[in-house]
Amino acid sequence: MRAVLETEVAVEVELLPEVRTIFSSLKPIDNLIGPFQSSKIAFIDSASKFLFDFTSVLCVQAIKQFDREIVFLDAGNSVDPFVLSNLAKRFGMDKKYVLKSINVSRPFTAYQMATLIDERLEEEVKNKGACMLVVSSFPYLFLDEDVEWPEAYKLMERCVSTIQKITKEYQTISLITNYKLSNLYHRAKLRDLLYGCADKNVRFEIGRRVLRITLPEKDESIDYLPVPHNQTTLDDFTEVVFWEGRYPHID
Repeated sequence: MRAVLETEVAVEVELLPEVRTIFSSLKPIDNLIGPFQSSKIAFIDSASKFLFDFTSVLCVQAIKQFDREIVFLDAGNSVDPFVLSNLAKRFGMDKKYVLKSINVSRPFTAYQMATLIDERLEEEVKNKGACMLVVSSFPYLFLDEDVEWPEAYKLMERCVSTIQKITKEYQTISLITNYKLSNLYHRAKLRDLLYGCADKNVRFEIGRRVLRITLPEKDESIDYLPVPHNQTTLDDFTEVVFWEGRYPHID
């Protein structure tokens, strides 16, 4: 975006896009990982189904904060209207409005997923004016035994490139997720692709009765005890101390 300054000599300047951010409202997690930002991709690699509740929390927070729609590609059948309705109630929102604001597409094969991303995703994000793009359980369909691995990897590589392009062009807060860490254990090339495409990487690992949340690049982690999505904890009534001096300010 460009603007002309009203001075004696007209000066054209380039305006930087507004940086939009959301937090999950789960204070210990927010203090560790910081904000999810527009024009950037976050990748969450998870061994726990807590991933699905966490993604729903981010969606509801985005709708509440920006009053705009979300485009959600759900490869793992992870969207639960019951969870979203309870979260809407928790955050003082109309549940019908929240559900209507999340545009869910469910591909059932790797080729359907690739077609959705290659041919329809940009138009959907543009037409909906989406503030957030979610690609849930992204590798799941591509790891089907009916798809040869070299072909599957090429499809995923192309999809990732398209997601990156759309994220930058439409300034979406973009989230790619993987459920089951084992999907990437023996596929170093795929792991490098997914971790390499993101501006923020987060890993959810299962410990003894707790969830370990890790920032792999920073080798920082916390142990977190998830509670049901419709319950609050004492952390919900405390102030968030973002970054604690360890994270850079928002660019």
